[in-house]
Amino acid sequence: MITVQTAGFQKLVHTGITLQVGQTLRVDLQLTVGQVTQEITVSGTVNKVETENATVSNLVTGSQIQNLNLNGRNYQALILLTPGQSPTNGINLTVMGHNASTNTYINGARTQTLDFEVDGGSATDDAGGGNSPEVQPNLDMIAEFRISTSNYGADTGKRSGAQTAIVTKSGTKDFHGTMWEFVRNDATDSNPWFINRRINPPGGNAPITPLKHNDWGYNFGGPFVIPGHYNESKTKTFFFWTQDWARYRVGTVLRGDARITTQ
Repeated sequence: MITVQTAGFQKLVHTGITLQVGQTLRVDLQLTVGQVTQEITVSGTVNKVETENATVSNLVTGSQIQNLNLNGRNYQALILLTPGQSPTNGINLTVMGHNASTNTYINGARTQTLDFEVDGGSATDDAGGGNSPEVQPNLDMIAEFRISTSNYGADTGKRSGAQTAIVTKSGTKDFHGTMWEFVRNDATDSNPWFINRRINPPGGNAPITPLKHNDWGYNFGGPFVIPGHYNESKTKTFFFWTQDWARYRVGTVLRGDARITTQ
């Protein structure tokens, strides 16, 4: 909300303004001559077309992230929703942490030119070549995700490829918390096609490839209050805390052919 007032003009209150991550928003205000006691309220009339820069970008909100089925719950998989990207054979976003790899070309740029930012700070793995971010927040703590692919300004990042920016959640006036666990295992997943394609002896059963993925955690947020001293109105300072753990147990089926030659 923006409030503007000065002597000799009607007070102007502009509501319905939402500033998203990586966005430069222009709001034109026009004061009307009148008494100070008069007030004009404008709601929900902000221009939705980006007019301040020519950056080509895509925004994914926190509510959209919660409803997307991301295999591995790795937020980097959101990059694959962007037009102009082409993943390589080395991409792996079914796990989290440094075992993951964001090997994808965006608009022809090399995979090492991706740039990652979390809450305005650089999270790019510069020492490791930049394929994956050093800081990898879980999906439940992401408020907004934006990826810019071209025409961005010099203030956006230090790399020539796509720029990804994340804003994490903050607490609210009320206390909220969640707990979760996501499971993948070979009891519910189908066997890999390359394992099933050759069954020996014919009519037998292909070996099951061991697969067990567990991802569990929690988050908790709310107002920071010191009773009788600070923020008793619950409108000034907030906190949001989250932790998660992942455990991967994956097996590999080895196959060999035995051949006997007689002379």
